[in-house]
Amino acid sequence: MGKRTNSFGKHFSIDVKYSDAPAKIQMEDLMVIRKKGGNEFLQKIIGTKPTIWNYENESRLIADNFGKQHYDYRAVKSIYFGLKMLDDEKQVLMERLKGRGISYYQMMRKSNSYELFANPVPDLFETANPYLYSVAPIQDDAIPSDELKGKWRKYAHYLNKAVEIQRRDPYCIEVCYTAFSVYDSKPDNPAIYVNYKFAAEGYMNRTFSTSEIDKLYPLINDL
Repeated sequence: MGKRTNSFGKHFSIDVKYSDAPAKIQMEDLMVIRKKGGNEFLQKIIGTKPTIWNYENESRLIADNFGKQHYDYRAVKSIYFGLKMLDDEKQVLMERLKGRGISYYQMMRKSNSYELFANPVPDLFETANPYLYSVAPIQDDAIPSDELKGKWRKYAHYLNKAVEIQRRDPYCIEVCYTAFSVYDSKPDNPAIYVNYKFAAEGYMNRTFSTSEIDKLYPLINDL
């Protein structure tokens, strides 16, 4: 997936620290919040867990506002069902998440052991239509003519391919502009960026290498 950049949204992550003793919260921690912000304080109150959980290698995403948050559904790659989860509940979950290409696993216990292992589970809705699939429109003159005859002209066909890839992104509602990237291109190895209207947040840029385009473009089956 190409690199995306945007200038909105205040989110940050905390890597959980694992310790044999609870974190100690002192008056000095409150002073640090006033001077430097609250990251260190948050690390103590929501980013510290007992060492026994260190196999999770957990990170926690923090938003500066409470309530419903938008996220890219493709961030969810797999779901693991607990030992005692009912089959009916699994089916409901699979149906609600159908079409998203998620892998499912059932946690199981080894015989005569407390050790657990994950067993792959077939997706009951594997043939469902892709989630949020659509083809967004393209603004007039989205590919400027000077890009087709400049120093990268032998790579100009990648501009059209990048647009076709991006307009099928589930969060793209319109492709606005595409060009060769001045900052990310290298001699004989150009990078292409596409500016597009993002369904939830405004405008974003996505940058592709030519090798990424060569990989993604053949996957389009509705040209």
